[in-house]
Amino acid sequence: MEKLIIDTDIGDDIDDAYALALLARYRRDDVLGVTTVYKNTEERAKIAKFLFREWGIDWPIYAGEDTPECMKYELLDFETGALSGNGKPRIPQMLPEMENETYESGDAVDFILECAERYPGEVTLVGLGPFTNLGAACRKNPAAFNKLGRIIFMGGSVNELYAEWNVRCDVENAARVFESKVPVYLVGFDITRHGALSDCQLERLKNGNIGTLWRLTELYITLNKGKRVPVMHDPLAVSALLGDFLTFDKMKLRLITGGPARGMTIADENGRECYAVTHAKTAELLEFMVNTLTA
Repeated sequence: MEKLIIDTDIGDDIDDAYALALLARYRRDDVLGVTTVYKNTEERAKIAKFLFREWGIDWPIYAGEDTPECMKYELLDFETGALSGNGKPRIPQMLPEMENETYESGDAVDFILECAERYPGEVTLVGLGPFTNLGAACRKNPAAFNKLGRIIFMGGSVNELYAEWNVRCDVENAARVFESKVPVYLVGFDITRHGALSDCQLERLKNGNIGTLWRLTELYITLNKGKRVPVMHDPLAVSALLGDFLTFDKMKLRLITGGPARGMTIADENGRECYAVTHAKTAELLEFMVNTLTA
């Protein structure tokens, strides 16, 4: 039976939280654990743990790697902004009541590798953030990493020449994953960017008794001064696990690691064989999500 690990950068955009909420409803018993990635993984783990407790689930959560590889060599800086008590950038959706949440003491990278070894070929890793944890696991123990059953990640862009954030943020580690032997399923920005919630759907969520999830949604809208509506990139990625919402086609892709096109994923006959989404039932997925969470 398929087992899941979710790797997330929850706490900046709101779509990670909605993706986890969907999985909590429909794949609760299949999730081995959740790992956090990028910038301040401790606060991200606390945010997730707070939501899990509210949802009545006990998924283990492990804080992972803060710093993409290129940042270690001063090629890219973290965004400026307020610092948390540990001197790392504060995560926008970190509410005061989340401060005392606790999470597992183990290491995210080790957790991924241990699960891959324990359940060879059975673990699907769902990547909803930069590739830092995944690439670190691949680098640390490639033999164990290659025992993952498949990787589904929200990232890249196949039909548009665009360096999507999750790839561009850590190109070096994304390249390691692309070069691994694990089957890769790509849900690209060219597909997910069409997943904006409508005003009507937001109103239904507001009145739908979804607790902290709505508070974080309001906070996201407020912090973006109403100029950015929530776009459900990550729920579209996890919809691959929930029903017939996505059409994947086999294609060969190359990840460009240098020059002006750094971070782009382009079609190339000499590239890595992947499965990429070419069509999505986006409207159906959004309705399914809103109906599910407000039922």
